[in-house]
Amino acid sequence: MEMKQPTVFFHSFYQQYREQTQLSQTSDGIQDWIYVPESKGGGSIQIIPLRKGLELVIADYHIHEQQMLDFQCDVPMIELSFCLKGASVYTLNGKEAQMCADISQLFFFKDVQIRRRNKAEEHMIVLEIKLSLQALEELMAGVPDRIRVDFFKIIGSESVRSFLGEISPAVQLILQQILTCPYQHPLKKLFLESKVLELVTIYFQQYFYEWTQGKSTSSLKASDVKKLYQVRELLVEQIDQSLTLVEIARKVGLNDFKLKKGFKEVFGHTVFGYLREQRMKQAIVLLEKRELNIGQIALAVGYTNPSHFAAAFHKQFGVNPSEFTRGQ
Repeated sequence: MEMKQPTVFFHSFYQQYREQTQLSQTSDGIQDWIYVPESKGGGSIQIIPLRKGLELVIADYHIHEQQMLDFQCDVPMIELSFCLKGASVYTLNGKEAQMCADISQLFFFKDVQIRRRNKAEEHMIVLEIKLSLQALEELMAGVPDRIRVDFFKIIGSESVRSFLGEISPAVQLILQQILTCPYQHPLKKLFLESKVLELVTIYFQQYFYEWTQGKSTSSLKASDVKKLYQVRELLVEQIDQSLTLVEIARKVGLNDFKLKKGFKEVFGHTVFGYLREQRMKQAIVLLEKRELNIGQIALAVGYTNPSHFAAAFHKQFGVNPSEFTRGQ
């Protein structure tokens, strides 16, 4: 009997990838694999359709030569991605951003040009969840309009909206459960779908519902909370910039008092405490790569004075950057 091929909703994305990388794709009727041969690097990309409009992608690979890849997404969709290892640079409609380890990214796409640069010999482990607009509507069926996750209200007039954050220990556990799934078909698909929907639930709760619970005494409006999430994105995206509270507040349309009070209320950190923590995490990534000297790393994470960078690093980790490097 001929094996039925899986229906891949986001097939055009992978078609673009295969055409640019000249890699082959195979299928067992349940999931697809794109293999990176040893001549080009190693590893694979699994594409697992879970239900119509919902897919899980597990990428674990490295390449010998740097790749510059271009993708076009012209249909409404949501992507939730988790970088577990490695780093890459990409642009969304010309705006540059980074993917790095231990960071999650929730995207709402409507019409976007993506350019991604994969570094040579960079071992990447990335999980992606892709959700179509139709699948989102099915998940939101029966939810009152005033509290439903509405794609078009979230994205507004923009072509892309993104939410960036750290991968929490609870999410790390779910991701490991996905990677080490103990079941075979057909229970494997059921298990993975349950974990994927759990992740979607966690991130929808975090970004779109968290502020509505347990905050009855808060003076923050829903629009204020969304602006505070924009601040958090801004801090990660412009980690090398030295911005004042007033400048940050102006960029998102808040006053500096509400920025300071609201950021602490929503995220449990001060603005600059959060920024310092992100800078130190990025510094660790750069130190481990050994591609830049300490002065260059200091500049890359927003410190014009290497001594100030070293002092902040020591306060965070208990060792100087040079001592950390020698210990690797």
